Amino acid sequence: MNWLLRRFSVRVRAKLLAILGAILLYYYVQNLKITEVTLNIPLVVINRPQSVALSGELPRFVQITIAGREESLKFSTGSLRAELNLAEADTKKTRYPVEFDENQLPASVILRKKPAPLELRFEKVVRRRLPLRVITSGAPDSAYRVTRIMLRPDTVVVEAPESAFRNLKEITTATLSLDGVTANFARRLRLQIPAAVVSADISDTEAVVNVMAIATGGEKQFDAIPIRILNLDPALEATLSDKSVRVVISGDRDGLKKINAADISASVDLGDTRYNPRTGSILPYEVEQGLQVKVKLLRTIKDVGLTSFAPENISVRFRVKEEYKRKEDSVVEGKSP
Repeated sequence: MNWLLRRFSVRVRAKLLAILGAILLYYYVQNLKITEVTLNIPLVVINRPQSVALSGELPRFVQITIAGREESLKFSTGSLRAELNLAEADTKKTRYPVEFDENQLPASVILRKKPAPLELRFEKVVRRRLPLRVITSGAPDSAYRVTRIMLRPDTVVVEAPESAFRNLKEITTATLSLDGVTANFARRLRLQIPAAVVSADISDTEAVVNVMAIATGGEKQFDAIPIRILNLDPALEATLSDKSVRVVISGDRDGLKKINAADISASVDLGDTRYNPRTGSILPYEVEQGLQVKVKLLRTIKDVGLTSFAPENISVRFRVKEEYKRKEDSVVEGKSP
């Protein structure tokens, strides 16, 4: 009988030890279990280039995959950052690696998957001078009218990707309210710079508004004020889409009688277009569109001002003069064997 009891107790102890071992093994394996988590982390750009600009938009976030024990992954991820270095960005390269510093992670967490490289395209940044256009709302008092709104300055130099200038012909201002005005006034207005613009040499302009009482004023129109060409490259000829403008002035009736066509000047500045004799090309374009015409009164008459003119913008086609073409041909012939 005793031997049966001893044998039974041995078996019970063995089973209890087996069960205890299984429990301990389960908790050990659970403790070693590795979990993977994918995170979206902010992308920080460094060394942005000045000579090229991105076509399109950069992603704000990139993905990484990290792994570790479940309790190890319960750390704050708010400070994690990925880095895109654009120091070597150019118009030919398209694939750019995104770096992630593993030292940002706790020691018990490992990086399983780095951020994927980005496919980016860059294009050359060019500089252009664009006209400013004021945006208005409302109307003056019914007994008055606005005779002129002048911007000072009236142009802005911007840098943007070359393709942006296909649609970018002018820069507009913040809205200028004309509600109920009865007197001349001036106001500074912020420029509405499009997202495609890399930089601009000014951020605001001053709008000077001239107002006149309707009862005391009149208008006078000049149908063909010739457009003078300014700062044309001596190697180029220019053909204007419009050779003259129609100008309307308004103000005191006695003052209007003193103004004639010779007192009005209209001009277009072509100084931004140049001929490159080494390449034989016209830069930036052979045809420039949306060039601003400037009109001003050469005489100052009290209570008389410019009201409107048309067209405000014209197109210009450039051509290299024959004598400069011959010079270029002779240089090429002199270099040929």
